[in-house]
Amino acid sequence: MSTKKNLIALCLAALLSSAVAPAAEAQQRPRPQQIAQAGPRGGGGAGKAAAASKVQANIMVVHASEDGSYIDPKLKNLERHLQHLKYSSYRVMTQESLELSQDSDKNVDVEGGWDVNITLLSTSGDKARFRVRVSSKKGNLADITIAVARGRTFVVSGPKYNGGILLIPITAKF
Repeated sequence: MSTKKNLIALCLAALLSSAVAPAAEAQQRPRPQQIAQAGPRGGGGAGKAAAASKVQANIMVVHASEDGSYIDPKLKNLERHLQHLKYSSYRVMTQESLELSQDSDKNVDVEGGWDVNITLLSTSGDKARFRVRVSSKKGNLADITIAVARGRTFVVSGPKYNGGILLIPITAKF
């Protein structure tokens, strides 16, 4: 895949993730909760401020296309963010829940011969940092580090697939 396509895919991931959850590494100004919250909070509380030893990463693989007008009910919490994309149909193809310890990684096979490798780098307060690599035998599409707030979702843009694109929402629970 060309460098230009990789750059476009990464820009889409950054654009969509900034709308889905405030997950950038840099400081961000506070936003009203109704804007910043993409999904239901995973329960806060004073007892969860310490670093978690394990994080549950819920991974979905979503086929976004212009084939009809459909949003999978499993994407209800992301619906208002997806409407800003050029696609009109969003179908969950795969859903997996992975338990990760710090520096451990897991793979998720994705349609079209792609593979998503996710590594838990660290947890701090209410954020988990992950390294996400999307690759195939042909090469790498993305190798990024993301921060996901507890109970929130970060969407990584994946490869083109069957007349559309694959999106990879990652929700952190700890």
